[in-house]
Amino acid sequence: MKSVSGIRNSLRILARSLPVAALILLPTAAATLPAQTAPAVVTEDTFTDTTDRVGPASYCSAGPLYNLTETFNFSVRTVDTSAGVQRVNLRYTVSVTGVPVEPGLPTVTATGASVGGLTSGPAETNSGQLLIKWSFSDGTQLTERSLFHYTFANGDFTNFRVTCNSIP
Repeated sequence: MKSVSGIRNSLRILARSLPVAALILLPTAAATLPAQTAPAVVTEDTFTDTTDRVGPASYCSAGPLYNLTETFNFSVRTVDTSAGVQRVNLRYTVSVTGVPVEPGLPTVTATGASVGGLTSGPAETNSGQLLIKWSFSDGTQLTERSLFHYTFANGDFTNFRVTCNSIP
């Protein structure tokens, strides 16, 4: 085992040798490294939107009318790569409260969440899913799954359609 002074001496020799080794090795190492591309630019944003509407207490079926207040919380993450490709990831939650237009019906609350995304290009087709659970003050519950499909072309959403089903 080396003494403390022996270890210090070895470290001094190593410290003096590193600059010389770097001068010899770095040009060779740099020549073998691939060219570095610019890093991706990531932006993130969150926002909330609240709307009032009159409609059924369901996104998938008809029914009695309710005065509904919907609060959407959106999270958008955009990644712009150095290759000119843009990817967007969307996440949102929704909470709903409702009072029936017709007296005597139960009030309603609902919560739901969705995740989706798209990648830029001439025309990109994407899908997402919204799972929402409706709870009525009389104890009735309804869970719905909405699949939405859309095409994003030339900076605009087209061919938007929704497929719904209730989950018992």
